[in-house]
Amino acid sequence: MIVLKISSVTPSCNLDISKLSLPKHIKLADPSHHKPTKISMLLDARVFFKIIKADQIKINDSITLQNSVFNYIVTGGLPTADDKLHCFLLSQQEGLENLISKFSQLESMEDESLNLNSQTKFCEDHFLNNHRRDQTGHYIVQMAFLKEPSCLGESSKRLFVD
Repeated sequence: MIVLKISSVTPSCNLDISKLSLPKHIKLADPSHHKPTKISMLLDARVFFKIIKADQIKINDSITLQNSVFNYIVTGGLPTADDKLHCFLLSQQEGLENLISKFSQLESMEDESLNLNSQTKFCEDHFLNNHRRDQTGHYIVQMAFLKEPSCLGESSKRLFVD
């Protein structure tokens, strides 16, 4: 698959690497890895594992230098002030620009669990406590009622079939 544009620039800002003790004797695949620039290529997992060599140099708890056919690749990340966790999945079925836009929206959202109204919280708790999956993988959730089922009158008899 050929993608004309992978993303804007990465990293999004200049990173301060002055406190990293990078060994002087190694050659980096990208000596300017800490400066914002366009991504040169996106590697398929089959290709990625062919370029990786066995040697690794652990710089600290979050930075590792991984040897490759292109020289050493800087992996990991610098600690940030907000230490948020992010997850992202790319799929060929949806345009990359659209996925990046959705990811950006997700990243900027507040933690919704803090803003749940009482009905939403009730539904969330009910699902967590009353769901299971059948052998086909479908979710089965017990019917939730805000009021007693008797408030349904005669229709409740048609609803509850043994």
